[in-house]
Amino acid sequence: MMDEAQILHLAKEVAKEAANEVATEVAREAGAEGAKKAMQAFGIDTDNPLEVQKDQHFLRDLRNGTNKVKTRFVLAIASAAGLAAAVKFWPSVKG
Repeated sequence: MMDEAQILHLAKEVAKEAANEVATEVAREAGAEGAKKAMQAFGIDTDNPLEVQKDQHFLRDLRNGTNKVKTRFVLAIASAAGLAAAVKFWPSVKG
């Protein structure tokens, strides 16, 4: 049989464990709410994650397309400069 000190010690341990569980749950909920508010501040619809995912795919495709256009534009400018140089110097090479 347990004496009063053992019962008191056991009750304190149970209370401490329960308090830790409550604190963990409160922290988890507060973190989730804070993250949700932060995402909403950036204009992210937290209630519709599939639409957010579609938006992210669209933006990635737009960025990749823009990079391709920039590359092709630089190549076109370099080609035009090379052609202009060839036209300019061709008469002196031809003789």
